Amino acid sequence: MRRTMLIMRFFATLGLTLWLVGSVSFQVAAQGNETGTEETVDDGSGNGTGNSTGNSTGESTEEPVETQEEEPAATGTLSVLVFVCTSGGDPETGAIFLEGDFSPDDSCTPGSASVAIDGGEATGVDGSADFTLDAGIHSIAETTTAARKVEVVADGTTTVTVVAYAAPEAQALPETTIRLIKHDCVPSIQTKSDFDALESNARLVACPAIVRPDETGSDGAVAGDPADFDFSFVVGEDEPLTLAGVAPTPDQICEDADELNTDVDGDGALSTCFDASYYAVTIQGGPVTITETTVPEKHRFGAADLPDENDALALVADSIDDDAGHFAVDPSLDASGDGVLVVHVYNFSPPRVAVVVRSCPDGVKVTADLATDLEDCPAITQDGTPGLDVTLKDKDGQEQAIANAPFEEKLVCDGDQCLAGYAFDGVAQGSVTVKETAPDGLIFDSAVVESDSLTADVEPVALKVKDGVVTLDTTDDGNVTVHLFNVAAPDSGGGGDTGGDTGGNGTTGNSTGGDSGGNETSGNNTGGDTGGGGDDDGGSNTGGGGDHTGGDGSANGNDGESSGVTGSVEIYMLYCLADSDYLDMEVLDPGQEVDPYSFGDDTCLQDVNEFQITLHSRDDLDPFDVGYDGYELVGGLPVTAGDDPHLITDTLSGTSVPFEVEADTVTEVVVLVWECCPGGDFTDEDYSNQGEFYYPADEDQFANDEEAVQDGEDLPDTGTAMASSGSDGTVLLLFGLGCFFALGGAYRFRRTRLR
Repeated sequence: MRRTMLIMRFFATLGLTLWLVGSVSFQVAAQGNETGTEETVDDGSGNGTGNSTGNSTGESTEEPVETQEEEPAATGTLSVLVFVCTSGGDPETGAIFLEGDFSPDDSCTPGSASVAIDGGEATGVDGSADFTLDAGIHSIAETTTAARKVEVVADGTTTVTVVAYAAPEAQALPETTIRLIKHDCVPSIQTKSDFDALESNARLVACPAIVRPDETGSDGAVAGDPADFDFSFVVGEDEPLTLAGVAPTPDQICEDADELNTDVDGDGALSTCFDASYYAVTIQGGPVTITETTVPEKHRFGAADLPDENDALALVADSIDDDAGHFAVDPSLDASGDGVLVVHVYNFSPPRVAVVVRSCPDGVKVTADLATDLEDCPAITQDGTPGLDVTLKDKDGQEQAIANAPFEEKLVCDGDQCLAGYAFDGVAQGSVTVKETAPDGLIFDSAVVESDSLTADVEPVALKVKDGVVTLDTTDDGNVTVHLFNVAAPDSGGGGDTGGDTGGNGTTGNSTGGDSGGNETSGNNTGGDTGGGGDDDGGSNTGGGGDHTGGDGSANGNDGESSGVTGSVEIYMLYCLADSDYLDMEVLDPGQEVDPYSFGDDTCLQDVNEFQITLHSRDDLDPFDVGYDGYELVGGLPVTAGDDPHLITDTLSGTSVPFEVEADTVTEVVVLVWECCPGGDFTDEDYSNQGEFYYPADEDQFANDEEAVQDGEDLPDTGTAMASSGSDGTVLLLFGLGCFFALGGAYRFRRTRLR
């Protein structure tokens, strides 16, 4: 502080000193005329007082003043350049730039302007003009937009640039013609994966091109059935274009063309042509969003494709929306630059089950050779076939009758060979049942299903017929064909294959080979000659039925297993989740066929279990396992008519249910184990049998032991550790707080000492 005051005093003293010195200096300069300039003497004496440089006589001599002519003012040139630019400023504005401040770019062109200099009258400048002005500062203004000062240099040229900004002229957008080809895929193509698995040539067969009704495609080319459809084409905010008023341009691609040169349809010749008729729509600019606004009935948007490798680049990535049925293309990305994009749009059909009803002539039996069976047993229709009826039911319970299913001459074609039958469309994929009421005089004998997959070679599968019903699984097939074979009904009466007319007392046997046995019945063709006669016994043990043909001629002839007196049981094992634990065993009537998984829900899974069958509720068979697939078929079970039912027992829980068996018939049993509370509080300890978790555990004999243990004082020592009770915890807390305050006090003390 003291030092600061000394400095301030020093500078104040110094300033006062300088002020005093300056004042003295000015006074000296004012006292004389030391420079020798003239002084005027009022009395004209001419003495040299105060004029030490004047003459000594005091006389003055006046010099004549010379008159000088004024020189002309210096001038320079102001050069004005005018441009109109579409970039660098807002439209309808302007600016004036000095030399070096502006350089015109590609958006600028010479223009016209009205220029006023120094507020004078405006002069029109077209491109450029020069003005001669006095050297100095001048104002220049473009009468509508801008003004500024500019210095004109003498004997030189000063350049200014007047710029008027304008909006760029609207340029015509490039035009692109989109050639849209519409395709309808067969029902076997249900997903994008199915479609992608098709080679390009295979798509010509599986997804033929179509046009709208009352329109014509390429004459003589393979095409799909016409259908109603429409598309919109939208660029930015422009009004959408549609196919309204646009007629297809006929086009085709043939097997003998250079780009194919392949027998696509497999008919052995390069003679087939495929329709490629297109709808041409011209758009300007892009990108363009293409939307299928009208989809054919029962169809859906499936895929979009630009097969040309250059055109394919124009498809905007991730723009395809199957649900919305739209996608986008950007013509500027077309590498060919030809102004044409060929776009293919594919529709997928609903899942289909095709049914072909067939009638085999008398004496013709269905074999394992499907090709032979199809040739020997021609297709029939409901019209003209009294009594024929077919009903189809899908996994969702939707039923369709043959009367409402269209009959199509070309359900599926292989080359020039086509199948005709009834098309059941919109069948939910999964378990499907087909029930036939056979035509008069015929019986529904057998059935075969074949997949119409174009991407996999699937062998035909024989279906089991039960009471006129067959069941198939279409989960992995969007298009299958079921052949229903009908054969002539057998004559009633007479001997069967296993009965003879030579046994017993001269009367005929029956088709079951001696089911009735006893009085006046026969065995088979090999028995009966040595026994029987007029005996009421119907033959002795040496006569009657032979091996597996009808018993030993005794009471009912049930000993033979091949005579149609046995049946089977199908067991389905499912584990499911529920709110409580319980076991449910569903037993169906013999021959009744129901989707076993319909008894459960989406949580159910197949798994293993052990069962035991008790014949007629009294004779135990050996236990058996149902495998991991949750299915087991047990055959050779005697019929239960006239006797006690059989029992099936879950060996782990001991639960049993009765079931009936009929000859040559299957009885279904569905076992569902419902498990409680997924993600809840239960644990494996809630169940017994070491993993057989769905059976409630016996009471735990040690469950209450923990109540008797309080502090462990009576337990043996198993280690060393600090033990503490509830009060010990309080002491430890107070001790910890004391340590904290002590530490804080020590720190404060140290701070005080430091001060």
